[in-house]
Amino acid sequence: MFQMARIILLFVCMLALQETKAQCVLNLSGHVNDADTKEHLGDAIVLIKELKLNVTTDKDGFYSFKGLCPGVYT
Repeated sequence: MFQMARIILLFVCMLALQETKAQCVLNLSGHVNDADTKEHLGDAIVLIKELKLNVTTDKDGFYSFKGLCPGVYT
């Protein structure tokens, strides 16, 4: 009986993890531009504080975050 309960608990945990993972499918991307010249800024760091994630823009100022969960970030 204890073994069956462990198997059911493991199955429920796996489903919960899969459900959580499935929700984190959002992508955020854009360009960083100089406020005055409007030129794209390469090697700028874009940070999402709450997630402690950062990316560096490419030479054309493009950045992208993938696999984000829904939420409010700064």
